[in-house]
Amino acid sequence: MHQHLDLAHRCGTLDKFAYKRSVRKVAALRAAVGDEMDIMIDLHGPPWMTPGDAAQLARALEPYHLLFIEGNIIQYLQKKV
Repeated sequence: MHQHLDLAHRCGTLDKFAYKRSVRKVAALRAAVGDEMDIMIDLHGPPWMTPGDAAQLARALEPYHLLFIEGNIIQYLQKKV
């Protein structure tokens, strides 16, 4: 069974409020499903998320024992080339 938890923030940046809100959502999800269910995060959608933002968020989510965090930094890198 798949459940989708929207962590998207349409503000154009992962500001400290959006960042904290994302961590709280994952914490609440882990509390609700316990350790018996895998949680996976997909960061492909937000083209404004930098690799540094993704790394910071991944470190903050470590305590919630995610199966994986998938991210696409190609869009970010292509903008820089």
